[in-house]
Amino acid sequence: MKLPLVYMLAALAWPVHASTLASDPRVLDHIQSMNAYADRTHQTRPVVAEYKYGSSLDIKNVVGFTEEVKSCKPIAMAMTYVDGENALRTVIFKNVGSCYK
Repeated sequence: MKLPLVYMLAALAWPVHASTLASDPRVLDHIQSMNAYADRTHQTRPVVAEYKYGSSLDIKNVVGFTEEVKSCKPIAMAMTYVDGENALRTVIFKNVGSCYK
């Protein structure tokens, strides 16, 4: 089944640049955690890719997601999922945080 990212985030996702990987510790922690998950479950480590707005993702099961942050501006996020071919994939994108006032 092809889904446009995660339905609740699709309208809010912005492209992210590679520099976000180096500048956001939450994204780096997510990637390290998912690599450890892949090693523990004897799977190939996930390919990390930038989400391009409007792209369809073949999501069979979501494995991990960076935690939501209280922020009123765009924040870096990462999501790891199993695709239709049972391969792990990680997408990086920007999303509006939860803006609680």
